[in-house]
Amino acid sequence: METLNKIETLEWKRHDTEWVSKREQEWLQVEFWLGTIKPLKKCMKPIRDYFMTGKMPNWKAFRDWDNPSRHLDLFVFLWLHPSRDRERLSRLCELYTSSTQITPSDIDVGVANLLDSQIIRATAPYKTMQRFNFPYLSGKGELLFDVILMDDKVCDRLNYLKSRPGFVASHIFGSYQWFPSVKKWLKLEKLLPIQMEMLLQYDQPLQWWFKGMEEDKDFFTLRGIEYSQDVFPLIAESLRLIYNFDFEAEGPSPRSDFVRKVLPLLDQCSIAPEVKAIWEDVKAGS
Repeated sequence: METLNKIETLEWKRHDTEWVSKREQEWLQVEFWLGTIKPLKKCMKPIRDYFMTGKMPNWKAFRDWDNPSRHLDLFVFLWLHPSRDRERLSRLCELYTSSTQITPSDIDVGVANLLDSQIIRATAPYKTMQRFNFPYLSGKGELLFDVILMDDKVCDRLNYLKSRPGFVASHIFGSYQWFPSVKKWLKLEKLLPIQMEMLLQYDQPLQWWFKGMEEDKDFFTLRGIEYSQDVFPLIAESLRLIYNFDFEAEGPSPRSDFVRKVLPLLDQCSIAPEVKAIWEDVKAGS
């Protein structure tokens, strides 16, 4: 029976020298990307062992080491698994989130690393991929979002976190704080591969974002006037870029797909009245 202590490793082709050689080359890039989200050197060996062979870390030792950078959080666990099969990754996700070997923060950090790297960081104005020091998932991002954010235990955990007063990482988990990232993305002159895969262009992440905003309509009331006055100009600029998006100049692209999907959502969804008012002003030419 598969457990988190020892998972099935058929996907690791350790007797295929070409596969192993390619994996070793890929690790050099993965290690560079991990340097930002896993800055502690002693966590790299167990992650490398997992990446190369599927070997599980010493979960008990990591459980006693209370540090968010310590090892295979949920995102890293699924990202570095060789499989791209939805059913297989969903089973692994359930195995992970149900295990007594992990801590709740392993889920929290995993979700944060996925969303931060594939939405917030993916909109940063880098000029080359060589400068980009956050994970590039090579087309696996949408799949990982669907697998992780559709897991019942992950959803329960996020709902609990969002209910806590003063939750410090709320900006990573969406709501109205993603509008500045949308603004930056729409203003980029040229999209790098990682920017081409920004998660909000896909159906499930986009619907999840708007669902979160609908559930958080009192977002600005709770944060007060001073906060709102700082954020509203950023939201207004983002909404203007969406409304005035030049589809002809852009041509077929992830951004064109995103804007086509988001325009009706801004009209139809019951989001914060303050943002609705800004949207109506934008459409009126203000």
